[in-house]
Amino acid sequence: MPRPLSSPYAWGARPFARGLRTPAVLVALLLTVLGAGPALGATFTVLGTGNAGPGTLRDAILSANATEAGDKIRFSLKTTDPGYVAAVGVWVITLSSALPDVSHPLTLDAGTQDGFSDGHPVVALDGDGVSNGAGITLRGGDSLVRGLIIQSFPGAGVSLVGPGNYDIKHCWIGLDLDGTGPRGNGSHGVSIGAPNSRVGAIGAGNVISGNAQSGVLIGGAAASGSSVVASFIGLDAQAVNAVSNGNHGILIAEGAADIVIGGASALAGNVISGNAA
Repeated sequence: MPRPLSSPYAWGARPFARGLRTPAVLVALLLTVLGAGPALGATFTVLGTGNAGPGTLRDAILSANATEAGDKIRFSLKTTDPGYVAAVGVWVITLSSALPDVSHPLTLDAGTQDGFSDGHPVVALDGDGVSNGAGITLRGGDSLVRGLIIQSFPGAGVSLVGPGNYDIKHCWIGLDLDGTGPRGNGSHGVSIGAPNSRVGAIGAGNVISGNAQSGVLIGGAAASGSSVVASFIGLDAQAVNAVSNGNHGILIAEGAADIVIGGASALAGNVISGNAA
């Protein structure tokens, strides 16, 4: 049966002339009044599982960081890629150094990879060869990470800092490739230090298990307005067996306000069990 968290905080004027030609002066006036509108973001595609170079995730993040618009990263990996593990149908990006922090709004969507299903991500980030840092660090605000397995990093699996408004969906954080055992990160599974950060959503939960510290740390006042919804914490991907986080399932540091764990709908509920504290 799920255990309760043991920490006290745990848990238009005249019509245009015929011919539809708009006078240049009017165009200029409209642009001045209405603005030219936001720049459209670019889409960068990950084509290989290498640590660095063209077509890698690192290159896509660096390219996105060089723009101010809200970009997207999608995945189009082939089964002939050397990082493909056929036995489990997962592509493993094996890193030898930490990925760059994401410094602008970004949609990093591994759910675009062929083979992805809501219950099983098929792209993994392996940090076993990384000497320091988190798996993914978001610091530019207004970003989404979806559909990744994030394992074996020395720091947190995901670190959320900066202006906030982040979403983490359909990720396994701290599990092995088939979702049955631990490949934990060396700190928290998700470390929230930014406001209005959402870990999971109804129909888009995460599995956060096997990490050295807490599954989710909600880090005080900086993380106010954040939520953890519809996720398994401390269990395998089927929520059958314990895959313990080394501390609390969810730890809410003093000063955090307006935190939501679960929700009014039963579908928003988390299953938190098997953790060390």
